Amino acid sequence: MDSSLLAKIHMISVLLFLITYLIKTVLLFSSKTGLDKYSKITKVPEMIISTLFLVSGVWLFYLLGGIKVLHIIKLVCVFIAIPVAVVGFKKHKKGLALISFILIVAAYGLGEA
Repeated sequence: MDSSLLAKIHMISVLLFLITYLIKTVLLFSSKTGLDKYSKITKVPEMIISTLFLVSGVWLFYLLGGIKVLHIIKLVCVFIAIPVAVVGFKKHKKGLALISFILIVAAYGLGEA
């Protein structure tokens, strides 16, 4: 697969992941029942998007041949954000969900840097 196509797939999946987390965070702060309904409807698509963004990201790291300091920081942000988000959204913990969203935005910002 061409690396530019892989980069586009990764960018689209990351944006969809970020938008999903934004929607879930807003719903958690505004309507817990809305969050539960949204999470139930988007469970499978969210798993597909998450897997696609993680696999394409690892594949891109492999193609780059080396990991820089910003990449390590970005990976740490992502791998901390995901379990924190799972707990935050399942238990309706606003603080954890917000921390997770901030970490995902930080990882996105580091990816753009």
